[in-house]
Amino acid sequence: MEFLETISLPSLIILTEGIISLAVGILIFFREKFGRVNFFFFLLAFNIAIWSILLGIFEGLPPGVAEQIFLMLLYVAAAVLPLSVLFFALSLSLDVVTFSRRQAFLLAIPMLLSVIIILLPGFVSTPFDIVSVEGGGWAKQIVFGEWILGFAFYCILYIIASLVILARAVAFSAGVFRSELHTAFFTIAAGSLFMVFANLLLPFFGIFDLSWVGPTVGLVALCSIGYAIAKYRFSDTKLIVLEFISVVVTLILFFDLFVSQSLLNLIVKVAVFLLVVYLSVLLIRSVREEYARKDKVELLASKLMLVNKKLHELDKQKSEFVATAAHHLRDPLTAIKGYAALILEGSFGAISESVRGAVTRILESSNRLVVIVDDFMNISKIESGEMQYDFGSVDIKKMLIDIVDELKLSAENKGLSLSLDIDNPNEVYTTYG
Repeated sequence: MEFLETISLPSLIILTEGIISLAVGILIFFREKFGRVNFFFFLLAFNIAIWSILLGIFEGLPPGVAEQIFLMLLYVAAAVLPLSVLFFALSLSLDVVTFSRRQAFLLAIPMLLSVIIILLPGFVSTPFDIVSVEGGGWAKQIVFGEWILGFAFYCILYIIASLVILARAVAFSAGVFRSELHTAFFTIAAGSLFMVFANLLLPFFGIFDLSWVGPTVGLVALCSIGYAIAKYRFSDTKLIVLEFISVVVTLILFFDLFVSQSLLNLIVKVAVFLLVVYLSVLLIRSVREEYARKDKVELLASKLMLVNKKLHELDKQKSEFVATAAHHLRDPLTAIKGYAALILEGSFGAISESVRGAVTRILESSNRLVVIVDDFMNISKIESGEMQYDFGSVDIKKMLIDIVDELKLSAENKGLSLSLDIDNPNEVYTTYG
C-alpha cells in the first residue's frame, strides 16, 4: 500500500503511541465501568489516542486530497481535547465543584464552534497549501488561516480553567485522594505546557519538527494519571499490567487488519486476532478468579483474626472474673476457719462432742474450699501470664513427711491410719522443680 511505503519511523511511533493511549483508557475504564473518574479518563484517553493516530496517518500520507481531510479531522480531535481535559478535571473535583448537564452543555459550546470553524474552508490550509518535506512522510508544513488565534485562545483558556479546578480540589482534599489529585494536577500542567508549545505555538511560527512531542507527552501523562487512579482504587497491580499488555497486543493486531496485503493475508490475521482475543480473555479471567479467591481467603483470615481477638478478650475477662471471685471468697473462708479453730480450742467455752464434730467438719470443709480457691487463683494467674515460678531444689522426703503430718489428723478423725515408710531414712531425695 502507498501509505505503508511513505510512512516514516516517527509516524509509526506516533501511531503506536495512539494505540497504547487507547489501551490505557480501556484498561482503566473496564476496571470500574460505572466510575465517574474512570469514564472521563477513558474519554480523555480516547481523545488523545484518536488525535495521535490521525497525526501519524496525516504525516504518513502521500500528497493528495486525503491530506486535507485528515488535517481537518486532526484539528477537530485537537478541538475536543481541551474539553476532555476540563471534564476530567471536573470529575476529580465534584466534591468541591458541582456542575449540571446544562452547564456541561454550555462548556461544550466553544468546542462546537471551533469544530464548525475548522470544517470551514481556509481555517488551517487548502490542499495546495500543504507542502511535504523532501523525502516525505514527516513534518509537513501547514498554512494557518485567520481563525487559528481564536482556536489557540480557546485551548489555552480551557486548560487554565482545568488547572484552576484541580488546584482548588487539591486544597480541599486529604489523604490518598490528595496524592491522586496532586499527580493529576502536575501531570496535566506539564503535559499541556509541552503539547501547547510543541503542537500549537511552534507550528504557528513555522516550526513543525516537534509535532511528535504532543502524542508522546500525552501517552506519558495518561500512564502517570492512570497509575495514580489504579493505585488509589485498585490493589492488584500485576493484574492491571497483564490486562494492559493484553489490550495493547489486541489493539495492535486489530489495526494491523487494515493494512492486509491480500484476502488470504486478511483471513490469517483475523484468525490470529480472534485467537489472541480468546486466549487473553481466558488468561485474564483465570487471573481474576485467582485474585478473587485470594481476596476471599484474606477476608476470611481477617474475620478469623477478629474472632480470635474477641475470644482472647473474653478469655481475659473470664480470668479476671475468676481471680476477683476467688479473692473475695478467701475473705469469708478465712473468717470461718479462724472462728472454727477458736471454738475447737475452747476460746468461747466448753462445747459438747456433737458440736465439736460439727465444727471440725466445718473447719475441714473450709480448708478444702481454701485449697480449691487457691487452685482457681493459680489457674487465672497462669492464663493471664501473671504466674511467677520459683524453681529450685526440692527435698522430696521432707515434702512427703509434711504432707503426711498435715493429713494425719484428718485421717485419724475418719478412723484411718496414715503413715510414711522410707527405706533409707538417712538418704537425701531431692529434685528440681
